[in-house]
Amino acid sequence: MANKLSTVFTSYAPDAFRLLHGCFCIYKPAGMAMTFLRDVIVGNLVRDLNAMDVRPRGSLVKIEKQRSDSNALIVTTLPDFADDPLVIGPRYIKEDFKVAFTEGMHRQAAGVCVSGVGDGCQQARRVRDAKHVKVYEITGQLGTATENFSHLGRIVEKSTYSHVSLQKLERVISAIQAAHLKASYNYLGVNMQSQEAYKLAISGMIRPTEDRQTVIYALKCIHFSPPQFTIEVQCINETLPYLSKLIHEIGLELKSTAMMTQARKTQHGHFRIEHALLRKHWTIQDILQNIQHIRPLVTKDKNTHAKNRRTLDEEKQITITATGEDL
Repeated sequence: MANKLSTVFTSYAPDAFRLLHGCFCIYKPAGMAMTFLRDVIVGNLVRDLNAMDVRPRGSLVKIEKQRSDSNALIVTTLPDFADDPLVIGPRYIKEDFKVAFTEGMHRQAAGVCVSGVGDGCQQARRVRDAKHVKVYEITGQLGTATENFSHLGRIVEKSTYSHVSLQKLERVISAIQAAHLKASYNYLGVNMQSQEAYKLAISGMIRPTEDRQTVIYALKCIHFSPPQFTIEVQCINETLPYLSKLIHEIGLELKSTAMMTQARKTQHGHFRIEHALLRKHWTIQDILQNIQHIRPLVTKDKNTHAKNRRTLDEEKQITITATGEDL
């Protein structure tokens, strides 16, 4: 980043806990459920905070008479064992933390996962509502079909793939991308060859309003070594079963079969894979540093403000109004 950010480091637990508010970005490994992911992050925060310099044990002030026949008072200070961590437990527990994710990721998917902690949970919800475009690298394997379109499913068919070339694969994914683009314009009731379609294209990306409405903006083959191939997918409102089925359909269009073997999310809007913390860096100091590092990506994102987002339904209303139809 262009601006230099100061390093966040503190050894005093209350100061670190007070700074623990904002969005941070982690790299989710494949095979890890979101509930377990949250438990690991919260567990690491609890462990690291309790290992730091915590609030000292309180004192018990005792006021007594010096002698029974005198009114003089003696003030003594004693350790308050009722405030000792060995008696009441650790200073920080899991219930002290609130962690939220911008979206759920399938157990078998890996990659960028934007999260919020403390007050950052509201920021995470705004990032979710902004409907950023996600970029996936999907790896498929030709010659095999399974019942759930992934390598974890039961094999139902085997086929040849020696006739498949890179040129044929690129033609197929180009046709699929064009079909998705045409479907988005058909939803708006706009002819792709019209002036209205041109105005929509130059005005910026249009995002769907419904979470179940998947839109693919771009497809590109980035690796081809039969039977393995990898395509880069830019999409919104995707699910892993949907991407698995996409690989299956590509195999059918190539007069063969294919299954998905790996799915990795490399980008979520402005959040890229270089911003994500690996599991060995899920520590309090690294998370605090990451919160500061990606804060400009959250605060300067115009799409996190509802008035700046353009959706398919809004564009559909604008298009219908322009054509003189009754709403």
